[in-house]
Amino acid sequence: MLTLRQRLADAVVPPDGWHGWQPGDALPHCSWRRVECSSAGHVTSIVAEWDTMPPPSSKAQHSAAHVVLLPDLARFGSLRQLTLDLYYAPPVAAIPPQWGLPGAFPALEKLEVTVPTLEGPLIDVWPGALPRLTSLHIEASNRTTLPLLPPADQRPTASHTHGSSGNQTGTAVQRGVGLRSALPASWGARPDVLPALEELALVLQVVPPLPAAWARGFRRLRSLYITAPPDAPQPPIAGNVLPPEWAAGFPALRWLSVIRLGLTGSFPAAWEQGGFPQLTQL
Repeated sequence: MLTLRQRLADAVVPPDGWHGWQPGDALPHCSWRRVECSSAGHVTSIVAEWDTMPPPSSKAQHSAAHVVLLPDLARFGSLRQLTLDLYYAPPVAAIPPQWGLPGAFPALEKLEVTVPTLEGPLIDVWPGALPRLTSLHIEASNRTTLPLLPPADQRPTASHTHGSSGNQTGTAVQRGVGLRSALPASWGARPDVLPALEELALVLQVVPPLPAAWARGFRRLRSLYITAPPDAPQPPIAGNVLPPEWAAGFPALRWLSVIRLGLTGSFPAAWEQGGFPQLTQL
């Protein structure tokens, strides 16, 4: 936990009031804000939803991608929820392959990562990894382009702001570049991969094609949402089509949304003839 705290603080300033997350804070980790532990002291939940900026140092703003998605987190045997939403973080290094190996995150039920820029590619997931995961959300996009107010001691006085527009007092937010990656076929190629997954939401630049192999897994998936970021829709790409094979899979799917991905053509005949027995919204 101390390593995670330091890596996060290197990337973005811990928000005010987030006790325990400030580097050097002596509080035991089970007392940190939005960290929960079992009676035995094992971490069961980590939720960091931070809308703060990088620290004012060249290290945070100009160095290589920050390693905040630590490989060792996959060994947290009691962890049920991991949420790392860093809305204004500098580029974040790719999800480590250790997160997809057998034995990774044996108790994790919810995994959410939101950053402006995430290095790719997305990793393969193998049988035995994330066996209890029900919700997976990965988003690499610019959530907002609104200006942020600078610190109070740096704001202009009333005499300096007279006649100026409000956004002139804001601090520009550096835009991220998202994530560009193919969707790993391994995620849905077998029923014993991600066997408990019910919700999958991905916001990224998808390298086509959509994996036809996903029709062979995801037996419990109820919601599938794949989109490019709203400010960066993908242009149409010849041959980038909906996989006909999907109509024969996804027995529990109720909600399917694939938008801004540059798809071409019409619905496959297999989709129109049947399939998706539980689908209610497309």
